Amino acid sequence: MSKAPEREGSKLSVINRLMRWFTNSLRIVAAGTSLNYNINSNLSDFTGNTLPHYGTGISGIRYEDVKDRSNMIPPDLLEQMMRDIGNRSEPIGTIRSPSGIFTLTVGKSGEPILKKMMFDHNGTSFEYTEESDGTKRLVELLPLLNGNDLKDLTYVVDEIDRSLHPQMTQKFIRDFESLPKDHRRQLIVTTHESRLMDLDIVRRDEIWFVEKDTAGTSKIYSLEAFGERKDRRIDKAYLDGRYGAIPCFRSIFPDLE
Repeated sequence: MSKAPEREGSKLSVINRLMRWFTNSLRIVAAGTSLNYNINSNLSDFTGNTLPHYGTGISGIRYEDVKDRSNMIPPDLLEQMMRDIGNRSEPIGTIRSPSGIFTLTVGKSGEPILKKMMFDHNGTSFEYTEESDGTKRLVELLPLLNGNDLKDLTYVVDEIDRSLHPQMTQKFIRDFESLPKDHRRQLIVTTHESRLMDLDIVRRDEIWFVEKDTAGTSKIYSLEAFGERKDRRIDKAYLDGRYGAIPCFRSIFPDLE
């Protein structure tokens, strides 16, 4: 980002504001994201309190001390988090990695204190790696619902329905829509789950289709262009081909037809 002085209304001022938005306000959650961290004092508690509401079978969470960190967290990530936590009040970070979910705090002498999150299933505890793909995906998404983060944020989530039951995906979208308006958050998702095209959940202008032409070029267009009634089953009409943007298949064995 440029360090040059900005003049209000100048092209440089516009570019710098745009760069700050990409840096501070845009969050991209790509399919298969497996390693990230948050400096957030309540994210772990929020995760533990929210999971039971999604029919995961999880009744709560607890933490176990990690003595050997060598195979748990990459050393460079640990050092970066220690620098980021610094002297913050309630210094705590949450790490999600292929090895599990961890909380990191800084001891009185400046040493890292690492704890592993364990998931309680009515008295039996499991590690993150032992949970289903659906639960892991839900844990990836839950920070988007954390009401204590009041920053103006735009989230882009690739394949939001990956590994999730269709009703769980719908519940997540409804919960996001229920966030207080002062959170000023926007959620943009890609999905192959047609049942999300429900006008009781989203508006017509919030549904967009992507279709490839014969040359393989993609075009994007809005459901709003079709002027559909509020009571139409959009998912059924879509699968019937009313809006396009559906795959065209050819037979693998044409000689057998």
